[in-house]
Amino acid sequence: MQAWEHAAEARKKQEAGDLKGAMKEIDAALRVDPACAEAVHVRAHVKRDRQKYPEAIADFELAAELVPSDYRNWFCRGVARRLAHDDAGAVEDQSKAIEMSPSSSCCWAQRGLSRLNLADYDDAIADYEQTLKLDAACWEARHNLGVVYERMKEFHRSIEEYTKAIALKADDHFAWCSRGNVKRIAGDFEGAVADFAESLKRKKDHLQALVNGGIARIGLDDFDGAILDFDAALVINRWDARAWLHRGRAWAKLGDFSRAKRDFAKSRELDPWLGEIHEHRGEVRAAGIWVD
Repeated sequence: MQAWEHAAEARKKQEAGDLKGAMKEIDAALRVDPACAEAVHVRAHVKRDRQKYPEAIADFELAAELVPSDYRNWFCRGVARRLAHDDAGAVEDQSKAIEMSPSSSCCWAQRGLSRLNLADYDDAIADYEQTLKLDAACWEARHNLGVVYERMKEFHRSIEEYTKAIALKADDHFAWCSRGNVKRIAGDFEGAVADFAESLKRKKDHLQALVNGGIARIGLDDFDGAILDFDAALVINRWDARAWLHRGRAWAKLGDFSRAKRDFAKSRELDPWLGEIHEHRGEVRAAGIWVD
């Protein structure tokens, strides 16, 4: 077999999750041709899949040196740098990829994500809007526009973008949950509960939908319903400090300060720096747990 054939087999195995088999094919390819750029490129993917990000970054750079005209290496190195929490470096790499292939919507979307992580919101919006010009059906870009506006506290626009994301992929639980959370923050508790319910229809063990749904129910004075949501969340993850905290709030609202105190104490034990404990410190103190 020629080197490119081994590299092609390696790619199939890597995409199927057979990383060990992929490495065998990559080694075979590089024995035939030590300068096989595709084999190096796929090896970088394997290393990225194994979360060996510095090694993946080095291999994508080597592949780019072997074939300077292939934008994929810069795009993929940018993804690896983002996963390694180097978003500034990721923006640089995605910018190079865009220069080489300006019609590739994935490059714009990935640069937008790193700019979102860097809180460079205006440029993130520009990147996502360009992504959608190139690919109007890109769910990730539409959803992340919602995230950008949410962080900018432009809740109306955020809800609009999440609604468009839902229209693109109504069977995905995540956009329903994201829209529900913005509605909760904006004080539309009924709308929030409805969206969290839709999210849970699609993923019944979605922790965030359960916890934030419980918080929204507290806003509706549905304390018993809130406790049921928090109970379900704690079955999924007994170490979720937010679920303990807000279940304690629901118990306190019902006048059961003994259970409230227990839940508040557990929340503080799990995460003493949880910001929401201080946000609701009046309720926590009323149950006998001191918060500075």
